[in-house]
Amino acid sequence: MRRIKNGNEYYCFPGGSIEEGEAPSHAAVREMHEETGLAARVVEELFTIENQGRSEHYFLIIPSAGVPEIIGEEKGWMNETNQYHLEWHALGKAWALPNWYPVEAKEKLRALLQKSPL
Repeated sequence: MRRIKNGNEYYCFPGGSIEEGEAPSHAAVREMHEETGLAARVVEELFTIENQGRSEHYFLIIPSAGVPEIIGEEKGWMNETNQYHLEWHALGKAWALPNWYPVEAKEKLRALLQKSPL
């Protein structure tokens, strides 16, 4: 996802919080649907990092149905200084996008792809 927030432009994965009792993989699928309208399935967990005091889980997910668009809370939060843009990039090139957040996720993705292309 390409984000523009308060004049800063950066890239990040869609995601959010894990609800009580929810598995991280289920949260990833739920958040994908809530933010983008896409149903999806998890292929595998890629890595986990600690970011601002919480664990973040990153998954390889394949959309299975739906029309990609910003929906839900993110759509309501959009304005001139707070924007969400869905973009698809080849996984092997995604790590090279500028201003990736969080940086540790970018580095983990790059290391993973150098070791074993997905």
